[in-house]
Amino acid sequence: GVYDMTDYMAAHPGGASRIAMVEGQDLSKFWSVYTLHHRKHIAELMGKFRIGTLSPDDYRTVQGETVFDDPYANDPVRNVHPRARI
Repeated sequence: GVYDMTDYMAAHPGGASRIAMVEGQDLSKFWSVYTLHHRKHIAELMGKFRIGTLSPDDYRTVQGETVFDDPYANDPVRNVHPRARI
């Protein structure tokens, strides 16, 4: 689906920037990392913001163009204590 989340951005628990980083892209690649979104109440909330549906061809195009980089790729290497749980 196509969603306009403008009115929800300020209320998003992770901040508006988390929604803004997805704009115009395939949300499924992001949600494969942020799996906590796969809950019934979130699906119901998203339904309130649905404004359309992509054609199958347009969906394939968006899937191919969506890039989700590792947000931690440029973080410094950390020395972790051997007994630390990560």
